[in-house]
Amino acid sequence: MTAPTVNYADNFKPDQQILAAIRFKDNKLFESNAVVTSIQSNILTIELLGEGLRDDWQMAAGTELHLTFWTGWAHYRCNGRIETMDSDRTLRAKLSGPVIEQQRRDYFRLNLVMPVGYRVLKNQLPATVEEEWTAERQRCLSLPEPVMEAFGDSFKVVDWCGGKDLLPMEINLSGGGIRLKMPEAVAAGTLLSVDLFLPLVPPRIIHTVTEVVRCNEVNLHCEKGTQYRVAMRFLHIDEQERETIISFIFSEQRRLLQLSQDRIVPIH
Repeated sequence: MTAPTVNYADNFKPDQQILAAIRFKDNKLFESNAVVTSIQSNILTIELLGEGLRDDWQMAAGTELHLTFWTGWAHYRCNGRIETMDSDRTLRAKLSGPVIEQQRRDYFRLNLVMPVGYRVLKNQLPATVEEEWTAERQRCLSLPEPVMEAFGDSFKVVDWCGGKDLLPMEINLSGGGIRLKMPEAVAAGTLLSVDLFLPLVPPRIIHTVTEVVRCNEVNLHCEKGTQYRVAMRFLHIDEQERETIISFIFSEQRRLLQLSQDRIVPIH
């Protein structure tokens, strides 16, 4: 049975802005805003915005490309592979598979292991929290790129802000919020400062303010003491950085799926 043909021109239009994520062979992920210059059948040409690709980044034909865009009420994502790179900014890709639509309330969630920095805000007054978030976000943007090194199957942030290494932890992440384990209970409604460290090219710090939605005690036989599973929603987050999170999750889902398939040993 022949699979239905996707009319990509229904979703990609010339001059449309999208978010492009390129997965290199070493699994590093480069992300850039881009604009569609043309779409013919399943061949998409885009121009990367900003600085584009550096000369020392090796990218061959067939490199994975993940595209996402937001219409204001729904989020869309699609896969492809790069065919040619005409310059450090312009590339042509062959799209494949469906264009997947997700409503805002259906933000896709993914279990990940990665470094996260968090702390309960001393000031819990909503009137001033946003101002403090804006100032802290600007400070994070001005910091040197975090140094990341492999740590087990994940990575760690080395000597963060002159302190100790920031080790990875198990989290559940979506465009709408984050869930993680904490050693102490946190009441619903509590506001926290949460920093996400994404292993992009270059590495990114995304500073957010979250609000605790629920906190449940978890008894783990393999760990000492009591742990609490804390679910939070993003209260203050830059919308473009939310798109970065969604694009990263989408790309990681593809990478982890491919990794699990590669580990399957065929039975003869």
